[in-house]
Amino acid sequence: MAYADGLRTASANFNTAASLIEGIFSSTYGLTFSSWTPTIATGSGSIGTTTIDYAKYIQVGKLVIAIVKIHGTTTGTPTSITVTLPVTAATSSNVFGCGLMIDSGSELAAVVRNSSTTVLQFTKYDGTGFTAGAGRYVAGITIYEAA
Repeated sequence: MAYADGLRTASANFNTAASLIEGIFSSTYGLTFSSWTPTIATGSGSIGTTTIDYAKYIQVGKLVIAIVKIHGTTTGTPTSITVTLPVTAATSSNVFGCGLMIDSGSELAAVVRNSSTTVLQFTKYDGTGFTAGAGRYVAGITIYEAA
């Protein structure tokens, strides 16, 4: 499959994976992802200035798949980062996903869960704060049921 070829390279990254997911839905099912502009905040601490690199989702019936990547342009030290969901979730307790944080050059697993029916929260795997600033980013994917 041509879409997967990009993942087989040493330079595969978030954008490669996001393109693969979009390509599969488009070519297999004729569906396209839509863009959304999430509002970014912190659970505690500060985040500084951020840029949204990627924020797309697809909704099929009540199934929603959302993919987001943001990066910092100025330094902050949040314990979590929140982004608004593109579609309201059916519940505030059953939205989970997987994520990645780049913190001071290290790749860290991120816990992705919803903190309400409208907000997705990224937390470092051990719950401690991380440095959010230039060259650092948070990315993740979630699949959930819409309200």
